[in-house]
Amino acid sequence: MLLKNINVNKNKIICIVLVFMIGFFAGQLANLNSKPLGTIQHIEMTEVHGYVVVKVWDAEGNLIYEYEQHNIIVTIGSKYIRNILGFNNITNMNATISISLSNDTAPSTSWTKLPNEYTTLGLDRAEGSASVINATAYQVQHTWTATGEANVSCTGLHWSPVDGSDNNLFAAAEFTQVTLQANYQIQVTWTVNTPSG
Repeated sequence: MLLKNINVNKNKIICIVLVFMIGFFAGQLANLNSKPLGTIQHIEMTEVHGYVVVKVWDAEGNLIYEYEQHNIIVTIGSKYIRNILGFNNITNMNATISISLSNDTAPSTSWTKLPNEYTTLGLDRAEGSASVINATAYQVQHTWTATGEANVSCTGLHWSPVDGSDNNLFAAAEFTQVTLQANYQIQVTWTVNTPSG
């Protein structure tokens, strides 16, 4: 009788374990079927990005304006990176260290230059001073002295120093409009980061 009870209890335990396992695997199957096959549930992307710092001094040298803003990488800028890395590789590409100014707003990834780039008033496109600031980033900075009144609200980063030239815009950034007068100085600092993942 005792042996029979042990066998019955053993069978009950086995049944309970089997029911639990079936329930567990059924739950896992239902969970798996609720997600498309091949879907990555979580992925962190790293991308080229950066920001722009704009400062303005009046004719007496007083700092009267300071603004920091993230930029957008335009489509041809992304293609430029692709080409440098080897696809349709172009040799002798220029360094991306030339900065432009304009009074444009709402930069678009479709831009190939600043639509209304300044080429007068001492605000022409200029090659900035470039420096490596850490393992994955570099910085480009230039300071202009305005020769007359001008409203400025946008800056571009180019791989061509040719004033007003097209199809070489890497990135653009809008900032709060500032009005320059003669002998005002405006400084733009681009920081470009290519983070490791």
